[in-house]
Amino acid sequence: MTSAGNTGMNDSHCAGSTGQESLLVTARQAAALLSISERTLWEVTHRGELPAVRIGRAVRYQRNDLEKWIQQKKQCHKCS
Repeated sequence: MTSAGNTGMNDSHCAGSTGQESLLVTARQAAALLSISERTLWEVTHRGELPAVRIGRAVRYQRNDLEKWIQQKKQCHKCS
């Protein structure tokens, strides 16, 4: 079980058997990694700014997509 301040991204249940990070993260984990609320994450996703992977009813996010979104936000602020 993770503590309130820990996103759980380094917990063994999120990592593969080889100790590698998981390719996909939950909405809660993605929001924590981006330091935004889950509601904001959903809004960004629904606007099409951040792609999501749907597996049945589950929604997951790829880590590299989160990193790309951060880079896009950095570039936008430089242009302003």
